[in-house]
Order: sequence, then structure tokens, then C-alpha cells
Amino acid sequence: MTKTLWQTLDCKLSRRSHHYFKWSANRAYRTRREAHLEPLIIYQMGKVGSSTLMRTFEALDHPYELFQVHALTWPWIRKIEEQYRHASSVRGCPILDEHILASRYLRQRMDRSKPGARWKIITLVRDPIARNISTFFQGFPIYFPHLRGLIEDSGDMETRLNRVIDVFLNQYAEHDSPLIWYDEHFKPVFDVDVFDTPFDTSKGYQVYRTDRADVLLMRLEDLDRIFPQAIHEFAGLHVNDIKSANISSQKPYSSTYGAFKKRIELPIAYVERSYGSRFARHFYSPTELADFSARWCPSYRHQGAIRMATQR
Repeated sequence: MTKTLWQTLDCKLSRRSHHYFKWSANRAYRTRREAHLEPLIIYQMGKVGSSTLMRTFEALDHPYELFQVHALTWPWIRKIEEQYRHASSVRGCPILDEHILASRYLRQRMDRSKPGARWKIITLVRDPIARNISTFFQGFPIYFPHLRGLIEDSGDMETRLNRVIDVFLNQYAEHDSPLIWYDEHFKPVFDVDVFDTPFDTSKGYQVYRTDRADVLLMRLEDLDRIFPQAIHEFAGLHVNDIKSANISSQKPYSSTYGAFKKRIELPIAYVERSYGSRFARHFYSPTELADFSARWCPSYRHQGAIRMATQR
């Protein structure tokens, strides 16, 4: 198909200027939205099953306008946009994920909303260390654009694996992100403190209803078991099956990712910090935390991990 003059100019300007590329991408995103529908916001930290939820909802008959976002505060939206700008500069071509387009659009829409507007949100939690490792691999080309070849499944695995483990332990800056995410990202936006209400770990999900929002929080580890009941209680929808998406084992880095998980043994202090956090102790039982600890720090199985997990 022959491009119009505007399409040709738009393409050339996007390659030359990341600022223009971002403006053009946001403009195009706005035209695709269905603002007459009630928003249903899938809002959580990355690599906790949001793509699976999106694909599952897209297969349902529902009355919502769907959003999949990981940031809704302006400082974090701008921080992520800057990460993409830097990665674009290193790679020599403009890149910008649709998640951040959705974040900017939805944040602007929330800022313009009427006083008293209520929001419908679904959010998931996950073992914080498993989530960190998954996020590290998913975001590696953005966090470390100059090293992105390290996780590609080619070349000498042993050499690359040692380097990737070193980068994770000593250069990755987001280790505490899941521990503080609900305080930094969720409560300031929707005025819902998920830690105010005791969480039933055997149930696996919790519904919060406030003057500002209806929130369904689920554990990713329980999703197959609880989702049909939870979503029916929350939104009256019927779900027959879950559509998995964005699975790390199906990514180009899958071999490196699998080898990394088998090889890595985390420092005791790292495990204690993660599983001794308010986040981990709120959403997971002592037994579950002990099992998580043994997975990532096998030599600590009968010592600090169990001690830490049972001190509630």
C-alpha cells in the first residue's frame, strides 16, 4: 500500500526524534481507546500475570474498556519513558512499550475525571524473588541495552550465565520494587491500603470496596484455582478457562532464563530481606515463605529462612 505524504513524514520524524516518536505513539494510542465504556484497570507490578489477565478478558463477553498498566503516578511514568528514551538512543531506533502509552493516557484521563469518580481495578501479587528474576529478564534490553546480547540463547552458556548472575546481583536496581510497590504505586493513586485488611492465604484472593475504588487482589500462584470464583464475586463474570500469555519459558531468552533459575543461589541476607518484608509476610504463610526460601537459598533450608518465615 502506498504511504501518504503524512505517513512518510511521520515515519521519518519518528526515526530522527524520540520526543516526536513518543508524541506520535501516544496520539495513535488515544485514537484506539473506547472512552464511552467503564474502565477495568489491570494494575500491578510487571511480570505478575497481567498479560494473562488481559488475554483472558479479551476472550470474554464483558462491558469494560480494558487497561493493562504498571505505573499510574507521574514520576514513575516519566521515569519509565526516560528508560525507553535511553534504550532507544543506545539501540539506534525508537522503542516504546504500549504499557507506558496506556499509563500516560489513563493518568491524564484520571486527572480530568469528576470528583467522586470510582475505579474498578484487578491486581495480582507474586513471590517477590520469582517476580524479580522474571522482570530482570523481561526488562533486560531496557535496563541494560548495551548488554542485551548476554541473555540471548546463543554462544557459550557458561560464560554468559556467570555474567548475567553478576549483573542481577550487583547492577540490577529493582530488587526492593515488589516489597514497596503497593505503598508507592497503588495507595497514592486509589487511596486503598491493601495491608489494612488481613489476607486469607488459604483463600488466595481479597476484594476491597471503598468510596474510591473496587479492587480484586489475587495471588498469581493460586490463579488457576481461584480465578473463576474471584472474578464472579468481583464483577459477576463467568470464566471457563484462563488464557496464558507473556510466559518467560516461551521467550527468546528461555534457555538462559531456565539455566539462571537452576544455577542461582541467593545470599542469605537477600532472602531474609525479601521474605521478611511486610509484603511477603502479609500475602504468604510462614510455610510458603520457608518453601520459597529453600528454593532460592538451598543451603539455608533449615536455618534462617525458616526462622525468618516463622517470626510473624
